[in-house]
Amino acid sequence: MTMAPDVETTVEAKQRLAVAAGTALLGAGLILVMFVLPAEYGVDPIGTGRWFGLTELGATGKQIEADHVDATQGKTVANRCVICGHIDADAKGCKEWDLAPYYPMGAVQSKVTTADLAKNMQFWAHMGHPCGESFIGADFYKKHPEYAWQAKYLNNMLSYPWTLFSASAGAGEK
Repeated sequence: MTMAPDVETTVEAKQRLAVAAGTALLGAGLILVMFVLPAEYGVDPIGTGRWFGLTELGATGKQIEADHVDATQGKTVANRCVICGHIDADAKGCKEWDLAPYYPMGAVQSKVTTADLAKNMQFWAHMGHPCGESFIGADFYKKHPEYAWQAKYLNNMLSYPWTLFSASAGAGEK
């Protein structure tokens, strides 16, 4: 007994589909074990996370928050296009937020955690620009008197060191 050609084609198509699905599942599993688990959960069963530096993302998170590399210019600067966020140092301002040149705004606090820290109810936090630069109102208003009207409200934003915060059992209970 022979199969009809259209039935035979359907069987072959199902086999190819099963092989493709199996390959995709295997690839996803490898990505999970080699990259996602070490980066997100600190679990590194085969050592690839340590080899690629993925298990150290907590420290790297602080570096990322303080980043001054402007990808649009390919250079290190303090402006609106860096993660650290220095609109107050940008001659173009930030049109997306309707902010004029040198508007006193930018990143003034940062928080970083990892799966291990979160599991222990901990995170790193930093006040001031993540790069460590302080915003000194008097100096800024001398350079940009058009914003002096804000001096009453926006004085200094001093940068403080990164600090590890932890929740304790019973916190907030009275």
